Amino acid sequence: MSYLITNNSFERYDEGRKPIGWVTQGDGEVERGYLNGCDGTLYMNNWQNSGPLSNRSVSQTITQLPKGKYRLTVYRMSAGENAFLFANDEVQSLGSNGETGEDVSLDFELNETTDVYIGIKLIGFTANNLKFDNFRLTYLGNTTSGPGTNIAPIQVSSTANSEIYNLLGQKLLKLQKGINIVHGKKIYLK
Repeated sequence: MSYLITNNSFERYDEGRKPIGWVTQGDGEVERGYLNGCDGTLYMNNWQNSGPLSNRSVSQTITQLPKGKYRLTVYRMSAGENAFLFANDEVQSLGSNGETGEDVSLDFELNETTDVYIGIKLIGFTANNLKFDNFRLTYLGNTTSGPGTNIAPIQVSSTANSEIYNLLGQKLLKLQKGINIVHGKKIYLK
């Protein structure tokens, strides 16, 4: 379900090097470079020459996400504490891993179809650098039991948009209700 996140790997940005589709509060910009774990060639970097970073955030709203359980994941590289991945009121610390990167995930549940506010926020961050990229959203299942609720979760990467077809073999721009063919596999979307 990562296709629901606009510009999930920060590959598009405006003239101020701010990521398109994201709301940024405070400093931070899109940078080009190699970050192991990046999806593409760009990533979001928040840094300053010395001292801890000021409070800031990068966020967006996913509209009308259906009821169910979800996992939000981001790749991050950080040497400080007090950076958080969030989905609405649910929060997960990004931790401190020095100069090696890793995925950090946050599981959350929606009891009804609703908008979801996602992103990264820094509150009293203890270092001068935080890099992140490759937001992913995975559907983990319905919150109720019954027929059709034990379907295995699927994850669609941001590159899948170029490889989505209907049963007639016609290329699609995004997943549609019904049966889709993604990377050669049949995917059913309610």
